[in-house]
Amino acid sequence: MTTTTSQVSERTLLAQLARVHAWRYARHPLFLIGLALAMAATTWDIVDDPNLDSSRDGGLNFYSAFLIGLLGLIVSHRLTRTEGKAVALLPSTPVSQTTRTLALCAACLVPALAAALVLTVAMLGWLIFPPSYLQVWVDAMPTADFVAWAVGSTVIAGLGGPLLGVAVGRWWGFPGAGAAAAVLTVVAAGAGTMVAMTASFAASRAGLVGPWIVWLELPDIVDVSNAVLVRGSAVGHLVYTIGLCGLAVWAAVIRDAEGAARSMWMRRGAIAMVVAVGGLLWAILG
Repeated sequence: MTTTTSQVSERTLLAQLARVHAWRYARHPLFLIGLALAMAATTWDIVDDPNLDSSRDGGLNFYSAFLIGLLGLIVSHRLTRTEGKAVALLPSTPVSQTTRTLALCAACLVPALAAALVLTVAMLGWLIFPPSYLQVWVDAMPTADFVAWAVGSTVIAGLGGPLLGVAVGRWWGFPGAGAAAAVLTVVAAGAGTMVAMTASFAASRAGLVGPWIVWLELPDIVDVSNAVLVRGSAVGHLVYTIGLCGLAVWAAVIRDAEGAARSMWMRRGAIAMVVAVGGLLWAILG
């Protein structure tokens, strides 16, 4: 078999296995429950007293990030640890470990698309029932930062959590590893937001290392002067989290990569690191 034929075969196997994993992901009860709750909560957030409750954000932050992204970490970890069920469905052709891992990562597009759906519903809801505090957000933040916040808090969170679950599944084999990683992710995100909202310049910038940030907090919509806006660039932070997604893929693949594949993924890991560091610097200095 020539190298070209081998590559085509490997790509075909990758596509086949990715479809199998995507279907497994889409049918997982935890994903379906999370998506249903995120959609229901977002809809409720939009139509129930939208102008008086400043704690509601139409699904911009919490719902997709937690119910799809964080629960997705546990789902993808479980799919990774039980991937033999999917591989068994393919023809009896040897599948490299790199291809198997990339197929699992490709399946993480399912929750990302689900988070994009929730965001779309939220955006349509904002047009029909525009909450008063939404205008405060728009006025307080540059348009590019607001869009970056919306996308990063939903779609990228919906992708990054599950990708981290694949990486954890490759490296941590002990029972409850997925749940432990989810708890650590919540702690990192919560700590990042809390520190980022402090008055200290150094501390507020250090908080941007967190993988998920609430960029603006509005405790009282009657007195908008109480709004707390995180200093920094939400666009830069979006680039940073995209870099983190790339590093999650790299961490998952590099665990078992060998030979030329390992060398190639070391280079790709370096690129993802440059993107992440560059995005973080942008967020801090922007």
